[in-house]
Amino acid sequence: MNRFFIFLVLLLFAFAAGCVAVDNGFGPEQAPSVKLGLVKQNPEAYKGMDVLWGGKILKVVNKEKGTLLEVLEQPLGYDNRPLDSDSSEGRFIVSVKDFIDPAIYQEGRELTAKGAVAGVKDLPLGEITYKYVLVKGAELKLWKKRPQVIRVYHTGDAFYGPRPAGPGAYWYWGPYYWW
Repeated sequence: MNRFFIFLVLLLFAFAAGCVAVDNGFGPEQAPSVKLGLVKQNPEAYKGMDVLWGGKILKVVNKEKGTLLEVLEQPLGYDNRPLDSDSSEGRFIVSVKDFIDPAIYQEGRELTAKGAVAGVKDLPLGEITYKYVLVKGAELKLWKKRPQVIRVYHTGDAFYGPRPAGPGAYWYWGPYYWW
């Protein structure tokens, strides 16, 4: 009986751990997942529609009546955080009414924005003219910086050389090697 009770408690904890909700910062209602490329091709069909896009901040421009953020679009993960990938459908501009500090919203930071499509505007990008999709009145979620991962690989030590893999590797290469 005692083991059965412990098993039930462990099963209950495992079930509760699987029911954890992910906070993506946007509440239960989600914007439809319309691709940036589709909006660029036919902006009038999607004008006024709410979208949820994310990516890396490229530039922050503060104006008298608000702030413009230029963002390189990246696909979103399950928690609506931009994935660290090289795929992108282009750039878009997010327009907000508030002052955004460029020291906090720095270049390269990950951002997710939810707002309404306001249209498409041709603006200079280097020596070309680029077609930007404008998103107005956006809710912003600035994500924490990802930790830098440093991997160190050991191939063995200087005295014994490379070690074999497997469960008996320690016994073979351990302190009783000379036996």
